[in-house]
Amino acid sequence: MAGGEPALAQAATEVAQAQVVAAQAVAAQAALRVAERLYDVGGASATRREFNFDRHWRNARTLVSHNPIAHKARVVGDYLLNAEPPPLNGFF
Repeated sequence: MAGGEPALAQAATEVAQAQVVAAQAVAAQAALRVAERLYDVGGASATRREFNFDRHWRNARTLVSHNPIAHKARVVGDYLLNAEPPPLNGFF
């Protein structure tokens, strides 16, 4: 890597680490659990279109699937253990 790319790789890795911790420990798992509990408490009637509660589950699933936590954790680990820089694109 040339120029400022090592610093960029380190910054990208640190941001990904923070996202992994936040997403796994707080946002993604909590959102999925809350949406699941909504169904548990409300039963089948909670899925009725008039209540529109299904949007919470869809939003949580979209967050999890568009922020690939497992991929980021692997890339961060590869960087920390093997000094392999992360992909420097908008997807990471």
